[in-house]
Amino acid sequence: MPHGHCYLWEPGVLWLHIASDALIALAYYSIPFTLLYFIRKRRDLPFNWMFLCFAVFIVACGTTHLMEILVIWHPVYWLSGSIKALTAAVSLPTAYMLIRLVPHAVELPSPTALRKEIAERQLNADRLHESEQRFRQAFDDAPIGVVLITPQGRFLRANRALCDMIGYSEAELLEKNFQSLTYPDDLDKNLSLLTETLAGKRVSYRMEKRYFHKNGEVIFARLNACLIRNPNGEPLYFITHIENISETKKHELEREKLIVELQSALARVKTLSGLIPICGWCKNVRSDQGYWQTVEQYVHDQTNATFTHGVCPACAEKFKGDILKAGGRLDQEAIEKLLGKLDSNESKPGA
Repeated sequence: MPHGHCYLWEPGVLWLHIASDALIALAYYSIPFTLLYFIRKRRDLPFNWMFLCFAVFIVACGTTHLMEILVIWHPVYWLSGSIKALTAAVSLPTAYMLIRLVPHAVELPSPTALRKEIAERQLNADRLHESEQRFRQAFDDAPIGVVLITPQGRFLRANRALCDMIGYSEAELLEKNFQSLTYPDDLDKNLSLLTETLAGKRVSYRMEKRYFHKNGEVIFARLNACLIRNPNGEPLYFITHIENISETKKHELEREKLIVELQSALARVKTLSGLIPICGWCKNVRSDQGYWQTVEQYVHDQTNATFTHGVCPACAEKFKGDILKAGGRLDQEAIEKLLGKLDSNESKPGA
């Protein structure tokens, strides 16, 4: 018997139920399409499978209302009951999963919390950007060389001071490693310190080493390297400060050379402090090798001193006549004649 008999085929009652069920079914069918559109646009949403469960449940509910309209004229109660049973079968799992989902959904941040978190992240991003700007400026404008190097030794970044120091552009350095620019005698020590730092035996290391300039010149440098690691402790890169000390080394070498020369001179001077064999007649001196030399030659060989000849006041007074005969000129020839007379006078008995 059609369901319309229950309504006594009263037109007002019939159309009330028909219109209500039709509008409800229309609303039910529109909701799943809206949910599906929303899911397609927001694939990043968590629990999107729950929206699909709701869509199936709502479609089933809308179909039951359509069946209510159909059974008014056609007594297909088995079909109508089956659809209701299907709706029940869909609704129970949906309700169960929704209950399980609610605690996780409650943990999702609210719009206010999201706005606050976004504001904090933006503030942190601004601070990070400002910090990076300061680091970049300090890196690029540092008065000494600053470079970032991988644990394997390749250059990641270099500032202008380092490029000026060794003659390579930054682009050229990025294609090289520090091993190729290091003086061979300094490489083993450098690699040993680097290996110890990577092994965790030290946080940083410092050393003096030599680099090859692009033009082949050797550059003396003082290096200070610090290893930067990620939060997991894995090595990322070395930040290395390199100071050019070539001028300092040049002065040190000159000073060491001067010290050696002074020590050598002192050693030669000390040889004059003992007994020196000298001839009582001609005043020649016997050298350590057994050769007889003039006093001037002997002192010159021992100290590199050079003699100039002159006449002391006493001798000038004593040989005034000879000096006047020479016309007052005390050239080398005149001086030697005077000295010859002085030697002959001193050699005479009682002179």
